[in-house]
Amino acid sequence: MHLLNVNTTVFEAFRLDLLGNLNTRMQPYIQRKEYIIASILDPRLKSSLFQLKWDVTKELKLDIPNREVAVGYVIDAYDQEMSLAITDDSRRRKGSHNPRQREFLEALELDKNQDKSEIDFYLEELASDQSACPLEYWKINCKRFPVLGRIARKFLAIPATSAGVERIFSVSGAIARARRSKISTKKIAELLMLLFILVRLGRYLVPKKFGSGC
Repeated sequence: MHLLNVNTTVFEAFRLDLLGNLNTRMQPYIQRKEYIIASILDPRLKSSLFQLKWDVTKELKLDIPNREVAVGYVIDAYDQEMSLAITDDSRRRKGSHNPRQREFLEALELDKNQDKSEIDFYLEELASDQSACPLEYWKINCKRFPVLGRIARKFLAIPATSAGVERIFSVSGAIARARRSKISTKKIAELLMLLFILVRLGRYLVPKKFGSGC
């Protein structure tokens, strides 16, 4: 968005090239349902990304879904979660439940008696500050929005660190020099991944200067 507001003459071609690269990189993701739902459930954004003016989206050259389509994806996820909750409710009546499930289902009963859904109340509220933490928001408001809270847990979840694996695949290209040109980068990455796994399992002793004998 900042690139759209920059007034320049000398670097206009550079600015447009950057916008074009953004389009190439982001277009495959901007249409994915998972990212759309995650954006809506980010309390700092909500539906703002899907209410951009037409001239903005035209210059960005991004085919961004409108608000109705984006919220529709959340409604579908909401209905699916509600159907799962009904199944849990039938189990609860048979006595197979835990305290957390009981609390969640009680909140659902209150939601059924209201004219507006959790989605309506959530979107009507003002967006959070940009410095706010989405995970902290849902931790605090999970009782107010029990169904949306469960959905947010799925789409905003942060996995355990994958830094070790990422380092392996990023370094594989760096060691694919001319003297090793017969070995593909993919194969080097696979070998490094195997080494990483063996080290984690404690079955291999890493040399002090790994790669010196390659």
